[in-house]
Amino acid sequence: LAALATSAASFAPPTEPFDRRVFDRRAFIGGAALAAASRTAPAQAQRSKLIPRSSAESTASFKQYQLSEAKYKPGEESEAFKKAEAARNGGAAGKPSSAQDDLARLGLKSFSDSNTDMCQTWKGCNGR
Repeated sequence: LAALATSAASFAPPTEPFDRRVFDRRAFIGGAALAAASRTAPAQAQRSKLIPRSSAESTASFKQYQLSEAKYKPGEESEAFKKAEAARNGGAAGKPSSAQDDLARLGLKSFSDSNTDMCQTWKGCNGR
């Protein structure tokens, strides 16, 4: 497209008396250049080496996975999940944990508890 715009902008009719052979040659060269510039390149798609190729073994294991039963049915929990849920709820089923309890359990601090001076940690501070 750039070649078309450039050739159109730089086109000037011949100043000499009209010579059909010269004009035909220029038109042919210009048309060939335009056709070459506007031709799209072929797609060079290749299969990624990171994607493993399928094999009979992998196909069979995937089919077995597809047809297998779920480990836990909806509404059933594993023992590990029940223990984690009990720890998250503070051991009491009726008492939900607060945000402060969750932060303490995870070993985190809230922003107000961290005593962070913004002028020491943030470069945009204007020293107030």
